[in-house]
This record gives sequence, C-alpha cells and structure tokens, in this order.
Amino acid sequence: MLVLNRHCFAVIALLCVGACESGAERQSEAPVVKGTRLENVVVDYVKDGDSFTAFYAGRKIEVRLFGIDSPEKDQPYAKESRLAAVKLLGNSKVYLVVKDRDRYQRVVAEVFLKNQGVSVNLQLVEQGAAWVYRKYSDAPWFISAEERARKSRVGLWSLPESERIEPWTWRKNNKK
Repeated sequence: MLVLNRHCFAVIALLCVGACESGAERQSEAPVVKGTRLENVVVDYVKDGDSFTAFYAGRKIEVRLFGIDSPEKDQPYAKESRLAAVKLLGNSKVYLVVKDRDRYQRVVAEVFLKNQGVSVNLQLVEQGAAWVYRKYSDAPWFISAEERARKSRVGLWSLPESERIEPWTWRKNNKK
C-alpha cells in the first residue's frame, strides 16, 4: 500500500507540474481576443498599406488594420500606400486595440504608436494612403479624415478619378 501511495504522489506531482507549466505558457502567450489591448508589439514587416507582421509575446502575428482598406498590389497608389505605412510603422513598438480576427485569422486592430499614442489607421486615412472601409467601420473620425484628404486632394485622392477604385471593388472585379 505504501508503494501505491508513492506512485500516486509521483503521478499527482507530475500532473501539477504539467498544469503549472501549461498555465505559464498560456499566460505568456496572452490571449488575442476582441477588446484586449496588446502592449509591446514589435513591427516586423509591412506587407502593404493595411497589414503587417509583428512579434507579440514571443510569437509572430499577422495584423490587419481595422476600418481601413488600402490599394491592392496591382492598383494605382499601392506602392505609395505601403511606403506610407512603412514610414509610420518602421521597426517601431506599437500597441494594438483588438477589434476582431478576420477569416485569415489575422488580428484586426487599431494600431497606435507606443510613445505617441497616434492611431496609425487614422494617419493613413488622413494622408490619403487608404480608404475608410465602411463595411466594417463607420467611425466618424475616420470618415471626417477621409473627407479632409479628399478635399485636399492628398495621396490617392490626387489621382485621376478613373484610377481611384476602392480596393473592395478592385478585388471583386479581379477575382482569379
């Protein structure tokens, strides 16, 4: 009977250690759920004007900027839009306010420059590097920023009207 108790104690101890370790792993991964604020996110690579990869809690994540949509790769102003995002994000530290996850499992978030509290999403709209993606956001600050950019004819709003095709329309018309 004493041997059985030692075996039980050993099994219980191993289970406790395993539970503690997996709890620590879960905590260090920090859940990426709607409404959370992710601190100390380090930008890795800017893919285009509305998405990038970053490191958070020791893991690489893909981030889609909430409420905006930038020109697709083959669209006019795509390169300039990406460069505007690179200029803002660079290899900087940011924090994210998570809004959702998209169908590609990217973190959809409003992104802020850590030391300045500046919304990257809003800056890109103000610079005319992106449209407000009204299907997902009707935030008045985004809409008024887009209206100012249009009136000032900055960024993509300086293009001839025939070249200003919303990215969602472009994707729909250019499905492969």
